[in-house]
Amino acid sequence: IQQGGLQIHTTLNIDLQRIAEKVVPAGVSNNAKYGASNAALVAVDPKSGQILAMQGSKDYWDKSNDGNVNVAIRDRQPGSSFKPFAYAKAFEKGYTPDTMLFDLPTSFSDSYKPENYDRSHSGPIKMPNSLAMSKNITSVKTLYLAGVEDTIELAHNMGITTLNEKDRYGLSLVLGGGEVKLLDETAAFGVFANNGVKHEKTGILKIVNKDGKVIEDNSNSAGKQVIEAEAAKTINSILSDNGARGGVFGSRSALTLGTRPVAAKTGTTQEYRDGWTVGYTPSLAAGVWAGNNDNTPMKAGAAGIYVAGPIWNAFMSEALNGVGAEDFDKPGKTSTKKAILNGKLAEEQTVKLCKPSMKLATEHCPEHLVEEKTYKKGHTILYYVDKN
Repeated sequence: IQQGGLQIHTTLNIDLQRIAEKVVPAGVSNNAKYGASNAALVAVDPKSGQILAMQGSKDYWDKSNDGNVNVAIRDRQPGSSFKPFAYAKAFEKGYTPDTMLFDLPTSFSDSYKPENYDRSHSGPIKMPNSLAMSKNITSVKTLYLAGVEDTIELAHNMGITTLNEKDRYGLSLVLGGGEVKLLDETAAFGVFANNGVKHEKTGILKIVNKDGKVIEDNSNSAGKQVIEAEAAKTINSILSDNGARGGVFGSRSALTLGTRPVAAKTGTTQEYRDGWTVGYTPSLAAGVWAGNNDNTPMKAGAAGIYVAGPIWNAFMSEALNGVGAEDFDKPGKTSTKKAILNGKLAEEQTVKLCKPSMKLATEHCPEHLVEEKTYKKGHTILYYVDKN
């Protein structure tokens, strides 16, 4: 390399790299109040797999803070940012946006009873709302329906290179119970952005020898469909629905970029050891990790939306400044074949209620106070899976 005359062309976009080098240290300074001393950021082009920016730590030269460690390629638990893989696999298996789950206290075993982040319960909830609001209980149920091994296989196909000992993982995987790399997950989210077509991630565009001969060329890598396009489009639709996630994150959170369509997911691990935000447009995917290299917990409340979200937002806002907004391709209608899994959800029942209490009317309720209401019959899809 030093004497042979090789020219190595990287995929890094110098403008985006400079933005990353600016927003990561600034974000870490702002995160001091959360007890977070470091952060990392990567950006990938979903249409080519090319790595456009990579900032592995706050300051490479800060050895006291492990600055030489590139956290973007280190194994860290992703928290709830892993959830989209389970939902995507569920949609591939035939569950639909109309599939109803029950967000109620649930024991999956004698020792495993997950809780939602805010300890609240919503009762019947559809899969898209469950993912958008990052409900833990119904996400664990979604992983159960999708299958742990099948979800890991999908994640591998989309670019996750860890989680190789499949028998190590259980239902807690959907809440971030397995380690992944920020670079891998960001590139995998780029597969969602590209409607399920994966381009192998790379940091090398081409290598030219001293004679001008190109000995490696990644400029036109072929893509491969690794997830059904409709499943990817459905995930894009859910993660870009600011109204659906607004009940948890607010309508003006760090996950929004004005009127620009953007999909995003946060993650927070137990004891606030890791905070994640990964999000994308059809042409740019970026991921941010924030925390401490030595895995010491941040302060209580240091959720991904607060420690990683602002860094992600600052990067995306500047990176997309002057770039026209792009819409995600909308998912099509669910086929009759797939909808059969949820056919019972269409059943309705009409009941008579007594005003003003709106409880079931008895023979003692005056006729003029009786009001008929029609409801969809609620049931847990898990019952229909388990009973066979």
